Amino acid sequence: MPKAAPVSFLLDTYSGASAAYSLRKLSSTYIGNCIRVRRSSDNTEQNIGFVSNVLDTASLLTFCGVGNGFVTTWYDQSGNAKNTTQTTAINQPQIVSSGSVILTNTKPAMTFSGTSNYLQFSSNFSSFNNTSIFNVVAPSTYG
Repeated sequence: MPKAAPVSFLLDTYSGASAAYSLRKLSSTYIGNCIRVRRSSDNTEQNIGFVSNVLDTASLLTFCGVGNGFVTTWYDQSGNAKNTTQTTAINQPQIVSSGSVILTNTKPAMTFSGTSNYLQFSSNFSSFNNTSIFNVVAPSTYG
């Protein structure tokens, strides 16, 4: 049987991030949750962590049931506690739709409306000097 390839974490390779967000684990030393989710049935919130270095979709679906799930907090994995949050329900990005995790290319994904869904930084970035920003975005429509 072939030996499994070692897991490589982005923040283990590229250190010094001011903030880091993903639905996958980015550091071998990160032990926190991934996201905090609000379920539509009763507006209760719960933290969702990782299983095998990816978002724990089983716990996410158990929590949301057949309803919808919305991200209220996306936890910073850099160790700098620069979490992104959204307290206004109508502005929260969606991650579960009618009891199914939203997927892009078979991976869990958040859906932003493009107009009113957004997450805010809970702390300011004091400087954008020597800054690189990497993101992966998949538009649902093309203009």
